[in-house]
Amino acid sequence: YYYRFKNADVKDWLWKSESILELYVFLQERKKNAGCCVGVYLDWDGIIQPQPGLDVFNEIDVLTLQDNVLTFISCKSGKLAGNQALHAMYELETVAERFGGNYARKVLAIAYPLSEAYRNRASEMGIEIRQV
Repeated sequence: YYYRFKNADVKDWLWKSESILELYVFLQERKKNAGCCVGVYLDWDGIIQPQPGLDVFNEIDVLTLQDNVLTFISCKSGKLAGNQALHAMYELETVAERFGGNYARKVLAIAYPLSEAYRNRASEMGIEIRQV
């Protein structure tokens, strides 16, 4: 078997498990807000280094700006086993605090349900859980 794709973007969306979820969330957000980007790389010190591998950066799956409030959305399409849910929440918390400050909103978009304990933890951290 072989597969032929229309272009590299379509291949990436189909090949990577979280890409479809990211695209779906992005399209839903864009309906509500034109200030929306997908796959945003955030540089920690704001200085782009000339050599690859020297920068410290994070990627946020979907980022929106509405009424001067940034919303950081992390998308997870697989079942979050063990501490994967906590890791996703702490990463989202760290990035949103660093780049959005006190007024940033945090959203974890998931494909599979989370346990009540993880939902409570997310609520205490100010993270909205969206099961899509």
